[in-house]
Amino acid sequence: MPVFLTSVSGDGAPPTLWHFFCRVAPLQNAGAIYAGCWKGNQRSGVGRQVWKDGTVYEGEWRDNLPHGRGRFVLANGDEYIGEWKEGLASGVGIFQSHTGITYEGTWLKHSQQGYGVETLDTGDTIYMGEFKNGAKEGRGCLRWNSGASYEGQWSANKCSGFGCYVDASGNAAYRGDWRRGEMDGFGIYSWSSGRSYEGQYRKDEKSVAPHHALISLAPCMEFFIFEKSFGRLF
Repeated sequence: MPVFLTSVSGDGAPPTLWHFFCRVAPLQNAGAIYAGCWKGNQRSGVGRQVWKDGTVYEGEWRDNLPHGRGRFVLANGDEYIGEWKEGLASGVGIFQSHTGITYEGTWLKHSQQGYGVETLDTGDTIYMGEFKNGAKEGRGCLRWNSGASYEGQWSANKCSGFGCYVDASGNAAYRGDWRRGEMDGFGIYSWSSGRSYEGQYRKDEKSVAPHHALISLAPCMEFFIFEKSFGRLF
């Protein structure tokens, strides 16, 4: 759920992709200047709009809304390049925050939807998989910069369903059921030494023989890359 803008106000405050005025005078009052193609009194074709804080949208327009392909850059350096439909990021696009975190994949109405790749600024922690309504949902693989990994089912940004976790050393692995980011249900925990435990788990612990301590697993962390939701654009 990416960061874009907040809204264009008449007092010259920094805009967001909430609403674009369709005539020159209110655009100027809001501190925004549009240069490009018009169809009648509506922005249609290729054009560039700039706010006095430095925020820029340049690309294709239709009926006063970004529609087609365009590039949107916030004053803080956050950037989206990709496809738009009726003022909303929809289709294939790349979002990069000013901190270096990126998402590349498909979008629907400002939310990650379908297949995509999230990457932290170092490029060492990566999620590759399915999204729904801006959250990890479906099948995906998360690899931490430590070397640990989880591959399997996700729901609401957490490991949920069947999946396999391998620790950073590669010497221990859990394969089985997960619920809300924790081992929960039936699973097999195995070590490279050949030792293994097969049975029921509850909230990351064996549901029987609790005196046997498990090797600590890295949490199946919620890996949000954006600070706020899109809101509505234009």
